[in-house]
Amino acid sequence: MNGTHEMKRTGQMNKMDQMKITGRLKKTMVVTDLSTSAVKSYLYDCDSGAVLADSQVEIPLSVPETGAAETDPSLWWDGLCRTVRELLQGHDGSQVEAIAITNQQITCVFLDEDGQPVAPALLWMDTRCTEEVERLLVRCAEEGMGSGWLTETTGIPPSDSWGLAKLLWLRSRSPELYKRIRRVASVDAYILDKLCGRFVTDETNACFFHLDIRTRKPAADMLAYLNVDVELFPEVVPPGTVVGSLGPEAERQTGLPAGLTVVAAASDQPCAMLGMGVGRSGEAVVNLGTGTFVMAPTVAPLADGRMMTNISALPSQWLMMGTHYLTGGAMSWLRNMLAAAGSSAGFADLSDSAAHVGPGSDGLIFLPNLSGTGTPRWDPDARGLFANLGLHHSLGHMVRSVMESTGYGIRGILDTYAEIGIRFERIVMAGGPTASDVWRQSLADILQRPLELSPVREATPLGAAMLAAAAVGRFAGVDEAVRAWSHPGVVIHPRREFAAVYDKSYKHYSAWLDAEASVRKRMEAE
Repeated sequence: MNGTHEMKRTGQMNKMDQMKITGRLKKTMVVTDLSTSAVKSYLYDCDSGAVLADSQVEIPLSVPETGAAETDPSLWWDGLCRTVRELLQGHDGSQVEAIAITNQQITCVFLDEDGQPVAPALLWMDTRCTEEVERLLVRCAEEGMGSGWLTETTGIPPSDSWGLAKLLWLRSRSPELYKRIRRVASVDAYILDKLCGRFVTDETNACFFHLDIRTRKPAADMLAYLNVDVELFPEVVPPGTVVGSLGPEAERQTGLPAGLTVVAAASDQPCAMLGMGVGRSGEAVVNLGTGTFVMAPTVAPLADGRMMTNISALPSQWLMMGTHYLTGGAMSWLRNMLAAAGSSAGFADLSDSAAHVGPGSDGLIFLPNLSGTGTPRWDPDARGLFANLGLHHSLGHMVRSVMESTGYGIRGILDTYAEIGIRFERIVMAGGPTASDVWRQSLADILQRPLELSPVREATPLGAAMLAAAAVGRFAGVDEAVRAWSHPGVVIHPRREFAAVYDKSYKHYSAWLDAEASVRKRMEAE
């Protein structure tokens, strides 16, 4: 890592030395990752960064109407308490040094004066705010402002991937409910308040709501234009900040020791970049989960309407991000359809079925736009389909085409980076889908470039652990933690003999995206 990014914490290091002298150096730390589909808690060894234990509970998704994606936010807190208690079974809770929080981005929680939810949380996948965004763009155009200033301020194209747009939608949809809102929280702010009684978030979460990515301060002019009170939002701190100590009620419900240090780590994607050991120009990460995120560090807040620009978890850096929807979410959808028909097939079984199908899936193309699409099209109304389906296609073909759609989406994102002038010498990938040999090899074949497989399957919690370790003084800075706890992975090499097959399939995939959009718009006009 570049030495200019070192963050010294002299006072913390002095405290660290004192703890060593008195023999009070603790051995473990807890990281809780509040992802889209689950709450996952991990117990890390403070010396090696190794996972000693983990626990997970699923979080159900509610879809009450077209475009909706909601959940009960209280389930996150219940999930944290349950998973942490399970972690402590067989481990000494008195040896835990800190708990750190990382979380899904963009998801919006609406709280009343007592800190209670007034409505279900709107997940990042919720696209119902699209019409509100369109009205805002019309207003900007009519007033001669254009929309570029919004992207320059937030780093995000005005879309359903903007957390603030979800608040605007709720204000328009349910004005009486909106009047009850006293706090607008990201997932981490909701949980940190419960842990230590401080309504606070970090910069990597706040930039999806009310933060100006250039100044890292609240975007006062933008909020005034939107008639949104800045006081609704939490206090903002840098990634990897100690924000308080565990409160009595949290102690009782989690089983963690009283006064435990609480750390606001960062949102999931910046944490994943750290966990994969990436932080230099010319490097990128591909983080595969419910969706796919292709991220690259930058030394300036570049803004492009086809991408998202986030604040990095490393000091004095930003993070450009291309998005692809859906990845694991699409495979879960397919598995759920099979389960509804009585199948007990799990993800490993589905991967095995795809292994018997050749590259290109015999012409079958899957569009994974089950909740709209991201880079470079940003079309929230886009919908998924299986194209060119024939009697000769099997379940294995369908599974493999779902896998291959991820590679096509990543290829489009890398093409967009190249058009911006950003190219990569090293690409590291991680996430649940990489557990499938078929899936990860298809990515290398479609992209026709080597991909380094992170030895850490779940990079997000490791990145959060790195931030927490630096925050409590285990390391002089985050860079040092990354160097100590990250390791190179196995390289997946592309098979050149399939380049022509996938060049053709990628063209077909792009053509079907165009066709879906064209037909959908004609149908909407009827």
